[in-house]
Amino acid sequence: MLYQPHKGYSEEVKRERLKMYVNGRVFEQLRGLKEYITPAL
Repeated sequence: MLYQPHKGYSEEVKRERLKMYVNGRVFEQLRGLKEYITPAL
């Protein structure tokens, strides 16, 4: 068997990872905004 170097990820995988990254960043921003808006008790 010959060694085959990794050819990179498919465009579909790249898009999924990018969506996960963006959604995670939005979630973090919303959580920070909620903490800013919510009055301390």
